[in-house]
Amino acid sequence: MTPPKTLSTSKSFIPKPVPKSTSPVLPPLPPPLRKDALPILPPLASFSNTTTTSLSSYTIIPNEFREFILTSRRSISPDTQVFRFLLPHPPFSPLDVPVTHVRIKHPVTGEIKDYTPILNHHQNKEGYFDLLVKTYPTGHISKFLHSLTIGDFIFASGPFETIQLDVFSSSSLLSQTKILMLAAGSGITPMFQILKKLYTNYDKGWDCTLVFANRNEEDILLREDLDNIQHSSRNIKLHYFLSGKVKSPSSEKIIHGRVTELWLKKNVFEGEHRSLLTLCCGPKSFNEDMEKILLDNGYPQETIHILY
Repeated sequence: MTPPKTLSTSKSFIPKPVPKSTSPVLPPLPPPLRKDALPILPPLASFSNTTTTSLSSYTIIPNEFREFILTSRRSISPDTQVFRFLLPHPPFSPLDVPVTHVRIKHPVTGEIKDYTPILNHHQNKEGYFDLLVKTYPTGHISKFLHSLTIGDFIFASGPFETIQLDVFSSSSLLSQTKILMLAAGSGITPMFQILKKLYTNYDKGWDCTLVFANRNEEDILLREDLDNIQHSSRNIKLHYFLSGKVKSPSSEKIIHGRVTELWLKKNVFEGEHRSLLTLCCGPKSFNEDMEKILLDNGYPQETIHILY
């Protein structure tokens, strides 16, 4: 039998190199597409060739959170901005009931907060909704909204009636003739909704006194819009209360100090100024103080409506 061959020890063993794989090398993944790079649909975009399924994703509904794209934003005070979100038309759930709100869901924490859209008489035609958002140090959703750039999305559902009372129908509002609105801070938004509704559709038959409390003059939200309504209508009286330091008020409507029972008695509660319907919206402490003053001055509980 021939003995088996053995490896020579006179030379070092050098293994052959492993051939490179012939599989194609995949290119690196592209960076995620920024939402601000997405095309913005124009407000009057035509959806005639859009399927029902894809179209429904742009329609706001109460029982599901859906994505809505931010098309613009503008600053109206140092800590407050108005955000405009696309709401294509048609179809589209109307947001023009007197007092309504939408719900915004935080994309990470799942936290939900209600916001009152700011409406105007062109909104149903142009297909968008505007949210006035004041940022707070502990407000997770307000800080999230203020971090958005054009083209980003929010998750929203609605619309929901802020308060389900027949008194907020247009005919009932007009039948009240005298309306008192007490607002503080961002609590102006539901009041603004009602004022726009009345001012846009009815030029007489109602009178409204709006008492709006803030800290500083630059904190008066929607001031230009409110002043324009008053300038164009004799039906509304505006009073701006400022609790901070006021060097030289820029308007006779500005009153330095807090809203007091004494001032309300003199300017609102007595005689022809007395309202038949009272709406109040602001921080909890403001609402509680105003409700107590109203009740102490003979206002029936059923005529006082606290909005949150």
